[in-house]
Amino acid sequence: MNKSAIYLVILVIVISVVIFWSWSAHTNPEQDVYFAYFSQLKDKNMPDNSIILSRPSSCGATKAHGIDLPSDTFTNFLNANTDEIEPIRLLSLEGLIPIVGWGDTKKLNKSRSALTRGTAVFPPDGRIGFMISRVGFNKNKSQAIMCVEYSEGLSGWALLLYFELEESNWDLKRSSTIWITSGK
Repeated sequence: MNKSAIYLVILVIVISVVIFWSWSAHTNPEQDVYFAYFSQLKDKNMPDNSIILSRPSSCGATKAHGIDLPSDTFTNFLNANTDEIEPIRLLSLEGLIPIVGWGDTKKLNKSRSALTRGTAVFPPDGRIGFMISRVGFNKNKSQAIMCVEYSEGLSGWALLLYFELEESNWDLKRSSTIWITSGK
C-alpha cells in the first residue's frame, strides 16, 4: 500500500468515528434530557462564569422528595446515582455551555469527598458550579428525573427535576427544591 492509500483509510476511519460519536450523543435519552434542560438555561442568560460537572448523586433526595413523582422513575433515579455508578460524558453539552473536561471529570469523581461543598475543589475560584446527576427513567423512557446542585462558594441549592417526553422533546414538568444553604 502506498502512503496515499494509508492516509485515505485513516481519514475514513476518523470521519466514521466522528460521525458515530456525534450520532450517539444525540440518540442517548440521558444526553437529550441534559440538552433540554441546559439549552433552556442558556436561553435565560446563564452566568458566563458557570461550569458544569457530571456527578452521580441524588443531591440528598430521599423517598420523601419523590412522594409526588412516579415511583418507578424515582427509584430508577436513586439507583442511577449510587457510589458505584460512573459519571457520564456530557457530549450533548459540549460547545453549548462550559463543562468540566472528561479527564478532569473522571479524576474529580474518583474522590467523591473532593466534590463535597465547601472543599474549594469544585467549582474553581470565581466560577459558579452546576453538578448534574445521572438521569433515572421509567421503563419505556417517557419520564425522567435528575437533580442539579448549584454551588457558588459556600452558598448553593439542589433541585429535583421531573421531565416527560412529549413529541420527541423532553419537557420540564416539575422542579422541587431539595435543599438551600447560604454561607460566607
